[in-house]
Amino acid sequence: MPITVVSVPITLSASGAGTATTRTVRGEVLKIMFGTPGTALLTGGSADLTVTHAPTGGTVLAVSNISPGINTYSPREPYHSIAGAVLGTADANGVTVAGSVTFTIAQGALSAAGTAHMYVRI
Repeated sequence: MPITVVSVPITLSASGAGTATTRTVRGEVLKIMFGTPGTALLTGGSADLTVTHAPTGGTVLAVSNISPGINTYSPREPYHSIAGAVLGTADANGVTVAGSVTFTIAQGALSAAGTAHMYVRI
């Protein structure tokens, strides 16, 4: 199955907050790269990133206190017991999405802009 990279340009306000939404994406989110070279979105270890599946509001990835530099995250689907308790995460499966994905940054660099990259198996 092919993998595509969805680049997500993000512009932060004077308070270090920002939101960006992708085009419609269908597939498994395998990896999210944040803080790539030339990206000024991060501050001294305090930026928070939340990635959500816009149609459902489900969390694809939530990371707090991100350090400057290149950060790579591999979101995984949780698996559950019959009673519904989360038992762990599937090692090989990304998070399935069908629709747009929203990136939200809080406590990032002030008035900065940059790009996050989302790798999706389609």
